Amino acid sequence: MDSDEEMRQLNELDEACAQDIYGASQKSTVDERRAALAPSAYQETERFVAAVSEGDTERVVGIAICGMPLYENKKTAFIGLAVHPEYRGRGIGSALAERLKETAQSAGRTALDSWGEIPADANADDSTLPVNRIARRLGMEKKNVAAQKSLDLPLPDGKLAQFEAQVAEKIGDYRLETWTDGIPENQLENYGILLRQLELDEPTGDHRNEAPEFSADRVREIYEKQKAMGFRGVITVAFSPENEIAGQSEIIYNTNEGTSIGFQENTLVMPAHRGYALGLAMKVANHRKLEEVAPHIKVVATGNSSLNTQMNAINEQFGYKVVCQEIAFQS
Repeated sequence: MDSDEEMRQLNELDEACAQDIYGASQKSTVDERRAALAPSAYQETERFVAAVSEGDTERVVGIAICGMPLYENKKTAFIGLAVHPEYRGRGIGSALAERLKETAQSAGRTALDSWGEIPADANADDSTLPVNRIARRLGMEKKNVAAQKSLDLPLPDGKLAQFEAQVAEKIGDYRLETWTDGIPENQLENYGILLRQLELDEPTGDHRNEAPEFSADRVREIYEKQKAMGFRGVITVAFSPENEIAGQSEIIYNTNEGTSIGFQENTLVMPAHRGYALGLAMKVANHRKLEEVAPHIKVVATGNSSLNTQMNAINEQFGYKVVCQEIAFQS
């Protein structure tokens, strides 16, 4: 896939799926979509699309992605697929899933790892759910359940000030920095330590994988790709009184006309620095900055494991609402 028309159709597919879940979406350009599909030095990726004929043309209505890490989890294929809401229930997802399984097997990957969305009020053990039917066909089992959540913006007047008062009681001599132009070159290595700790700490139940090492080069690639995809970031980091990097929180968004959604990505406090309300402090700082630099963002989306009680409690204070559940599957 490389033509501008194919990129445009993939953007439409992404927008339709986001609208279906969050009632908001982001607009991407053709070049930004092409950047999203660009190769990585750390993972081999195979992609497939499903298309239907509409008169003399074909319309892309589904995509499947098979990611195969090169430095960790070398026996695992991380698979995912999406089908346009108007074309679900026609076997498209099942067909894409079979293609993913064949691709993984051909590459010598003996384990599969994936996430599947279900309604917010659904029973994750319901065998009739489409994601569970597909998982059974692929020999995968449920390992954990998470929730996708959304937060409407702007926040009610006074809410951030209320949080700032809570933070002031605990933060002591820790200080915060907020970055809006990427990660400074002299902090890439430190940021990689944070990202690895996030992988180690995330409560995932029985969903287990080898945590990657994030070198400065790997972190740089991640954020250069994000920028090429049109994303801008609001990143707040915490530093200890001894000037050690103690935590981070990040929201990404793009500025294209018609975009209304941003994404709350990682939030982490290093183990030695917990108990000072740093997680709440960094999220508050990000929202202050987001109001300033991206007033067009009306919804922030995030996801949390059901086992992540600390972050779920913070997000509940902010007002996040569950929009769907996600099941983690592995074979």
